[in-house]
Amino acid sequence: MTTADTSGAMTPERWDRIAEVFEAAVALPTDERVEFLDRACRDDHVVRAEVDAMLGAHDNVTPLRIEQRLVAPPETSLAPGTRVGPYRVDALVKEGGMGEVYRAERVDGEYRQTVALKVLRASVRSAALVRRFHVERQILARLAHPAIVPILDGGATADGRPYLVMQFVDGLPITEHCDRYGLDVRARVTLARRVAEAVQYAHGRLVVHRDLKPSNILVTQPAPTQVGGEPRLLDFGIAKLLAADDGVADEATRSAVQLLTPAYAAPEQIRGEPATTATDVYALGVLLFELLTGRRPVPSQGRALAEVQFAILELPPPVPSTVVDNVRARRLRGDLDRIVLMALRKEPDRRYASAGQLAEDLERHLAGRPVRAQRDTLGYRASKFVRRNRVLVTAGVVVAVLLGALMLSTVLQARRVARERDVATRARTAAQRDRATAESTIAMLTGLFQRANPTIVPGADTIRVAALLQAGERRVDSLRGQPALQARMWRVLGNMHAARGHYARAESLLRDALRTYRDKLAPDHWRISNTLRNVGLVLAARGRVADGLTLLDSAVARERVRAVADPASSGDLGIYVGGRVPLLLRLDRRDEALTAAQEAERLVRAASPAGDARRASAHGWMGAAAFAAGDAATAAAYFDSASVVLATMLPAAHPQRAAVHCGLGVALSALGNRADAMPYLRRDCPAHARSPLADPTLAAWARAALAASVR
Repeated sequence: MTTADTSGAMTPERWDRIAEVFEAAVALPTDERVEFLDRACRDDHVVRAEVDAMLGAHDNVTPLRIEQRLVAPPETSLAPGTRVGPYRVDALVKEGGMGEVYRAERVDGEYRQTVALKVLRASVRSAALVRRFHVERQILARLAHPAIVPILDGGATADGRPYLVMQFVDGLPITEHCDRYGLDVRARVTLARRVAEAVQYAHGRLVVHRDLKPSNILVTQPAPTQVGGEPRLLDFGIAKLLAADDGVADEATRSAVQLLTPAYAAPEQIRGEPATTATDVYALGVLLFELLTGRRPVPSQGRALAEVQFAILELPPPVPSTVVDNVRARRLRGDLDRIVLMALRKEPDRRYASAGQLAEDLERHLAGRPVRAQRDTLGYRASKFVRRNRVLVTAGVVVAVLLGALMLSTVLQARRVARERDVATRARTAAQRDRATAESTIAMLTGLFQRANPTIVPGADTIRVAALLQAGERRVDSLRGQPALQARMWRVLGNMHAARGHYARAESLLRDALRTYRDKLAPDHWRISNTLRNVGLVLAARGRVADGLTLLDSAVARERVRAVADPASSGDLGIYVGGRVPLLLRLDRRDEALTAAQEAERLVRAASPAGDARRASAHGWMGAAAFAAGDAATAAAYFDSASVVLATMLPAAHPQRAAVHCGLGVALSALGNRADAMPYLRRDCPAHARSPLADPTLAAWARAALAASVR
């Protein structure tokens, strides 16, 4: 914030600054104004004196020198009966720092309609505020959503002040509405979800509200058959445009003075950082906290502004269920506590990725399904599943019993094979038949586990399959007499746990498989290399990137020996070499990563036809390595090529497609092609970040690209 000159000259710029400081100060409680003015005015005593006088005049204390400059009439309100265009003013219904809102009627004879008429305040008019008022008109014009109050008309009053006409909402602020009609927790959560969906709609039109609070969210009176009314989001007076188009410049939404309501402001707003969609997510968290508990996470009544700001920036918010009575605490404890606290995280990138995600979690809670904000434990998912599907749970128990019987049958058959190995021909035939049955059983279980792998079949992570996996893991220990089959099952289970992000358990199972393979198989067997690679990737996912790379290097060395003996396996070698690229990038060894990616692409190209899945993987690694080396154009070309191949092989929601599309968005953004990049950055990068196997390097690039796109 720049400091005005200390001379007494009242320049147009100084008048604009006086109006802006007054606008921000008048919206604050009286006991917070002094500290705010100390910060906003600093050593400009002329601005401070005028703002103090304006605040006094606002309380009808003294006349103002600024009134002599403005051409507006002395009174601040339009009298009932005043004509504004085709509308007749009925009554003043709301006053703010920037404008006044009246209930008005259209009386030009065309038709009759009750509307809300918002007019710029006569006493604070300045060039900056007029610009902001016009920006609000442009913002509302682009928003058409049932929960957002629409703009109907606009123009200028006889004295030149701009006005806009909106649908009149006969309702109460959302908190007052919930209290007056005695809404329960479920109804309050439902209202909050609808508000979050409206905010997501605005974000989709590149608009951040920046001042979400109960007085800006009115709820209509409920119908006789309705539990709660319908929310209506209004007052985009300080909204921010995330992209400049339609002739609306982002500069018009900025101010030298922070325009916010402290109690609902996000930490980044307090620090003076640019507002993003995460800013509105935080405000929605404050609103949800207040709806559920009847108080705000950081109360401001009777507290100095600095104290409120410190609490927002440094102190953890209270858990909602700890500030209410025991009856309501039982309803909030668990999902709702987690949802609110996730929305209120200090770091923007750790909150919900969008208001839509918050709305989705609220909907999942209302439907009794697991929510994103909760830790994804087996016990939690099981409790949710049982509540929704008691009949299916019984069926699941039956399936688990059958699984146990199958596993027991496998063990008994294997023992039988050992006993009858040296018997007569007919006995040997029976033993072979039993062995085939055992192999078929294991194959069936392996197929079941793989169908539950979300990296192979998107959306397959269900509670029933998870429960079967847990039961299967307990049964694998009984296969000690068949070490090869036991190791095979350990490897499958380990990969399953890795796909779900359970890396500690995955490492333990994969190491068990690796020890068995080293004891029972030839040193150059491909299963040893494959398991070494999997353990290395799990170590990297647990943060031990250097240790993981060491194991991958060992796997690559083994595959090079195998490729010499069997040239047909060179394509597999390419996949092992390429798998080192993400780890090298995380260690910032960019030159090595580029060399590895080039070798992988060459080996795969020689061994695989165009359109093969291995080609797509190799091109993805080349894209990442090229981008890290500073060649965004080459990166975009490779990511696009990988995207084309995967589109013919995998469903749209597959994690590998999300990763490639995210990389393409990052590269396009770096090339300045933000229009094409934004869909990938907004849709695919968050989807990739949510995957347990997300690449942290790519996720970091995506966050940086998205942040750059909203500046």
